[in-house]
Amino acid sequence: MSKPQDLVTTATLEMLRQIDVIGSRISSMEWNESASNILQKMIDMDVVKEKDVLEVLHERLLEIGRESFNEHRDRGTAPDHTYSPEALAYAMREDEFTEKEVSRIAFDHEKNAFEFVEKQLKGKEDFSKIVLNQLLEYRDRSASMHKDSLKVCVDH
Repeated sequence: MSKPQDLVTTATLEMLRQIDVIGSRISSMEWNESASNILQKMIDMDVVKEKDVLEVLHERLLEIGRESFNEHRDRGTAPDHTYSPEALAYAMREDEFTEKEVSRIAFDHEKNAFEFVEKQLKGKEDFSKIVLNQLLEYRDRSASMHKDSLKVCVDH
């Protein structure tokens, strides 16, 4: 790999380390359609390896899960009302927390950690891949709304 390509790869992975996942969706504040298209092209051209992207997203989801755990611990927010219950469940499933930490979680709807993880990640078994797909398939809502309004104006 060339030095410029190394820099591009490093910059791309660093950008992905900043992605925010609210609930089970990526934050549109930090992502847009252009970024989505660029990431897809970089993966297609093998500038960035999909496995490396998935590893970065995995690490980021663990961080967000930890942040959600801290929100529960420090503020008493119910686990399913934290910043990202899915990331919290993902981190639990990936053994990010000690048994002692998990035992301190006060579940409100579920009876235990297993039920919480099952409920939050149902149909989302490969959560990091789901987040990657959201990144690659992201379309700006404002742009599509603008295109629709433009179409209406042209049609009339």
